[in-house]
Amino acid sequence: MFTYDHFIELHNWLTENWSGYVSIIEGGSTSAGDPIILGRSDWEVAIVADNISEKDRISLATYLRSFPQDDRLELVYRSKEELLGNSQSSHQLTGKFRSKTLFGEDLLDQIPLPDVSIIEKAWRSGLKMTIYKIDKYTVNASIWSDERIRKAFRQVFKDAFLNLQLKSWCDTENFPVTRKDVVLAYSSPELADVWDCLHGINDANPDVILETAKRLKLLLSEIA
Repeated sequence: MFTYDHFIELHNWLTENWSGYVSIIEGGSTSAGDPIILGRSDWEVAIVADNISEKDRISLATYLRSFPQDDRLELVYRSKEELLGNSQSSHQLTGKFRSKTLFGEDLLDQIPLPDVSIIEKAWRSGLKMTIYKIDKYTVNASIWSDERIRKAFRQVFKDAFLNLQLKSWCDTENFPVTRKDVVLAYSSPELADVWDCLHGINDANPDVILETAKRLKLLLSEIA
């Protein structure tokens, strides 16, 4: 499996072989400090570089064959201009606060903040969609396997936390980086139960998942 030592090697190789290489940035749950869910959590890593050519991509793919396989890892390419551009999106906000520069130039503090009005629209529509999915998946759970239930509601719970992070930032200008921070920010027993269910999803009883989702829906309905 990939380790941080492999990223040291990758950073050194990119420095020598990509003229436009800027940095390696880790994003998502791993960098934010949320618990990793075995077999389900992705490892999101961005290579920031300018003027990436097809030759660069081919050479990187060839070089990566010398590393161990790791299905958790997904490498993406981003230009410095794209990273620092004002995309006015929730991804811009979460990327700024839930990412960590592993190697190279640290650009995260330079990422501009989106307009509050845009993020407010995002969390409101996001919570409504989450409520809709809870209703839809609860019906489908009658014909789904336990694994399908776990997969569907894991994403629902993640989406709920994400949209509550966005709402908290709009309300307070403080971004709760981890899901545990969200639980503390809202002082919510219901969210504490969702946190437990989400991070124990691999062993969660489907009836417990559905009951947790039901109480989450009530909470989100009051907020949305």
